[in-house]
Amino acid sequence: MSLRSDELRLLGLRGRLHVAGRPVAEVTLEPGLEVWLADEIGLRVLHVALPGSALGLEGPGMARITLRGACSLYGGDRGKVLPGLQADAAAWVWGDGEQWSVRTSDSTASRPVLVGDAIAVGQLSYRVVAVPLERSGPGHTLVPGSSAAPLVIVARFDTVHLYCEGALRAILDGIPARIVSELVALGGPVRWQLLAEEVWGKDQDATTLRNRLDVALVRLRRSLRDGRLRPDLVRMTGTGHIELLLHPLDLVEDAL
Repeated sequence: MSLRSDELRLLGLRGRLHVAGRPVAEVTLEPGLEVWLADEIGLRVLHVALPGSALGLEGPGMARITLRGACSLYGGDRGKVLPGLQADAAAWVWGDGEQWSVRTSDSTASRPVLVGDAIAVGQLSYRVVAVPLERSGPGHTLVPGSSAAPLVIVARFDTVHLYCEGALRAILDGIPARIVSELVALGGPVRWQLLAEEVWGKDQDATTLRNRLDVALVRLRRSLRDGRLRPDLVRMTGTGHIELLLHPLDLVEDAL
C-alpha cells in the first residue's frame, strides 16, 4: 500500500491486481472495494481511515520532508537527512506504526517525536512539523539547473510534450515518448519487462529487451536534462518496476 496525495492505493508489485474482472496495476482503496490477488484469493475493503497530516522535518537549508520509515540526521551548516539507519549519522528517527522516536549518537536512550519538537544536532536544530496529507508525497532529488516547479505532461503516444512554468520545455518522440505514454496509460508502477514488451513486442528475449530499455532511458533522461526538467521523472524501482515519479502538483493529460 502507498499513500499517494490524500489517497491510499494498493500497488501490484509481482503482477496485476484484478478489480471487477479486469487487470489493473494499482487501485485506490475505498469501502466496499473487492480486489483479487490471485485465483480464489481476494480482499474486501471494509474501512479506510487516514490522518489529516503526516509527520515531517524542517532544517536550515533543506526542503521540508515527510518522515517515511527510518532516517538519519546529520549536523553541519545545512540540514541533511538520508533514508535508513546510517552508522555515521548524528541522530536517527524511526517509526514503529504507533509512534515516532529519535535517538542521538551521544545517547543510549530514545524519546518520542511530536509535532513542535526540536531535534538538536550539534549547532543545528531540526523542527518536527505536521505535513498536510495531500503534500506528504516523497521528496525528490534535483540535479543542478533543473526545476522543481510542477509539470504538465501531455502524452500523445508517439510524442510527449512537457511544460513547466507555462513554457514548453521538452518534446519527446520515438521510443522515449512511447515509454512515457505507456506509463501514463497504465496509471502506475509496472514490471519493466511488461512495459518493454508493449514497446518492442514479445518475440525478444529478456536480455535484449532490458538492454533496449536501458538505452532508451538514457536518451529519455538526456532529453529531460536538456529541458532543465527532473531527470528522475521516469525511474526504476528496487523491485524491478518502472514508474512515473510525479510531484503532488504535476498534471498528466492522456491525449492518446
